[in-house]
Amino acid sequence: MAEEEKVDPEATANRIVRSYLSALIWSREQRRVAVERTMSLLQREQYLKKADEWVLKAEEDFGREVDYWRKKSSRSGREIIRRIVDQLDKRQDLSFFGRQIVEHCKIYLEKGPVSPERLKAE
Repeated sequence: MAEEEKVDPEATANRIVRSYLSALIWSREQRRVAVERTMSLLQREQYLKKADEWVLKAEEDFGREVDYWRKKSSRSGREIIRRIVDQLDKRQDLSFFGRQIVEHCKIYLEKGPVSPERLKAE
C-alpha cells in the first residue's frame, strides 16, 4: 500500500513513453544521416547497425517496463498502463514490437491479467 502512494502514474507513464519515443527518434535520425551523408559503405552499415541496436534496446526496455507494471496488481500499475496506451495508441510511428506491446496493453485493460488457466478456457 505504501508503495502505491509513492508512485505517480502520470510521471511514470510519461517517463516510459519519453524514453521509448526518444530512442525511436534517435534511430530514425541515425538512419537519415546514414542515407544523406556521403560516406563509405562500411560507415553506412555501422550507422544502420547502431540504429537497429538502439531500437532493439528501446523495445526491450519498453517491454520490460510495461511487463513490470502489468504484473503488478495495483491500481497505480493499471493506471500507468492506461496512460501509456492513451499516449501511444494513435501514433503511427511505433516500431512493430512497440505496436504489439501497446496492443497487449489494450487487451490487458479490457480483460484484465491473463492467467494460464484463462488461456486454456478461451
